[in-house]
Amino acid sequence: MNIFSRLFKSSKNSFKNDDVDGVGGEVDLSSLELANLPKDKRLKDFYGMKNFAHYIGFGGENLVKAELLLRGINVARPVVDDGVDLVVFGDGEDRNSNFPLKFVQVKTAFLDSERDRYSFNLSSIKKGDKIGYVFVLVREASVYNFLIMSAEDIRKEIKKGSIYLNKITKRYRVNVYFREGKLSLGTVKNEVPEFLNNWKLFGVKGVVDDANDDLELVGESGNVRV
Repeated sequence: MNIFSRLFKSSKNSFKNDDVDGVGGEVDLSSLELANLPKDKRLKDFYGMKNFAHYIGFGGENLVKAELLLRGINVARPVVDDGVDLVVFGDGEDRNSNFPLKFVQVKTAFLDSERDRYSFNLSSIKKGDKIGYVFVLVREASVYNFLIMSAEDIRKEIKKGSIYLNKITKRYRVNVYFREGKLSLGTVKNEVPEFLNNWKLFGVKGVVDDANDDLELVGESGNVRV
């Protein structure tokens, strides 16, 4: 049984932590339901918090890598982690004229089944127009979507109040709702369909038709994105 299957089987045990940072992007482990855990055990004891965060952080990051590569966009991971998870390069002529094209910050969160939302934390919003944020929304094993925003998009949402600064943690809180195919930020009523699977932010130019992004995709391995 793989780690995802063990995580998403129903259980009375849960581990709550809103601020777990994993390699390859921030990981939010809020309200994960765990299977087959002794009643007196928590996630930290069973998996080892550090190792678990590494798995999920790299998992989300590699989902982003795969999506970009399948769209003909070259991507690399910096040797030193200085707050940027991925570097995205242009395609064709862009690769020579605009090098690198974008920097990417990846955040990964599981669905909080109690609140029916995904929650992320941002320690800061980077300046400039070369940074993009990809929030990986993992509903269950192999079912996921992406909320993709520029730093400017995030600043606009902060002004609107849909992203807010937590005065206790000193981090920005990003609550995301994805219900019946509709993406919302902050509240269910604040729909933001323009950010759903918005790979154009990283220079995608029709390598994969973006019109298909809102369709259900089922591969031979059973992976699904809705």
